[in-house]
Amino acid sequence: MSTKPKGIAPLHEDQGTHTDIVYMCLPLIAMAVFFYGPRPALLCAVAVITANLCDRLVALLRGQKYEKGEWSSEAFALLLTLMMPATASYYMVIIGTLTAVLVGKEAFGGYGAYLFHPAAVGYAVVAVSWSGRMFAYPDTSLFAFLPLGSASGVGLVESPSHMLREGGLPTIDTVDLVLGNYAGPMGTTVLLVILACALFLIHRRRMGLVAPLCFIFACAFMAFFFPRLGDLAFAAPWEHLLERLDVVKYEICTGGVLFAAVFLINDPVTLPKSNASRAVYGLVLGVATMLFRYYGTYETGVCFALLARTGYYRFRGLIYCLTSATVYIGVYYALQAIFDVEILQLGIYLPLLVVEPLIIKRYERPQKERLVTALKKGLRTTCGYVLVLMLMGCLREVLTTATLFDHAIPRIPADLFPMASLPAGGFLLLGVVCAVWRSAVNRYKKYVNMEAKRGQ
Repeated sequence: MSTKPKGIAPLHEDQGTHTDIVYMCLPLIAMAVFFYGPRPALLCAVAVITANLCDRLVALLRGQKYEKGEWSSEAFALLLTLMMPATASYYMVIIGTLTAVLVGKEAFGGYGAYLFHPAAVGYAVVAVSWSGRMFAYPDTSLFAFLPLGSASGVGLVESPSHMLREGGLPTIDTVDLVLGNYAGPMGTTVLLVILACALFLIHRRRMGLVAPLCFIFACAFMAFFFPRLGDLAFAAPWEHLLERLDVVKYEICTGGVLFAAVFLINDPVTLPKSNASRAVYGLVLGVATMLFRYYGTYETGVCFALLARTGYYRFRGLIYCLTSATVYIGVYYALQAIFDVEILQLGIYLPLLVVEPLIIKRYERPQKERLVTALKKGLRTTCGYVLVLMLMGCLREVLTTATLFDHAIPRIPADLFPMASLPAGGFLLLGVVCAVWRSAVNRYKKYVNMEAKRGQ
């Protein structure tokens, strides 16, 4: 009988998806080599080797056997690299891959347990760390090979996404737009190849259509009704139709939107299971992507939107933290109003208490929970923490000063247990309280079972 917790995808359940994604990255790499020379292939090779070594290291540290058929880390590394400019340094690729695999994937428990798409995690770290180099691209020219070593001397230009962000409209020929013959990330511009990869993944049943189509629809809706071109957003929707359609064309065809729709959104771990949830997921992700592109600092908003989203069942840890912070704020004002005591005296322990439910409840049993269930459990857990803190504070005050909320208690010596004022004494008291509580609970359960047997 399997003891694997619910909510964690089996290791081999969807491994074929990432294998096919790795294969579909090959034609994109070939087109990048066609435009920039062998440097993109070398960058991708470095990323794959780094991802593979990370998996082997994690397996060694965990005392597990390395899974040779599990290619998700290699797929994440390739997707991350293809979203970078061809002039990116090898150091940037290695740091991004390490972040994607070790932080985005393995830190959450490995394949099937991560909350966010690992490639988006790695991309966000690289984009924030080297924004100046991530959003400046070499001009495309057939067989104009980039140097294999340092590309610091290569002339760089802005992408169409930057022009849209500045309120302008690119003037790229439609054929060049489809073939990827313009400045941009090395693997996200070749729309014709991306669409061919999508057809292959659909044929192999590795890609659904609900979430990607809803995502593209939401992006197109935002671009049509709220364009960034001049004052079009303030005009009536039926005015300047040609200009609005041009804006939609460039918003959808640039900035990695179609690339994300094919390769990122359909990740089997982060993608919701039902079609209704996938539709909502795609719509929300599309709106978030456009908002990041409109108001964010970086051009490629889809990766940051992927980090901002959380599946319907994956708000669990965040809900626990939110309820903890909310309850502690209420307790703070209540204590200050009633007893003139500030909870801020907890110091560094207060933010730790807020994060504690995230650590405990997210990882002790990684099952799926609905938002309402998570909210109820978060409230119960936090209220329990508050009661325990109140009890421990009262005990320590009584045992050390013979007072309760600064009110003297008669017939109790002031130095009954001076050690209670120290952290070590507090931990000892907590252990005693927990032991007494568990003993009382066990006795009560035993009593209930005995009464049930008597009733039979």
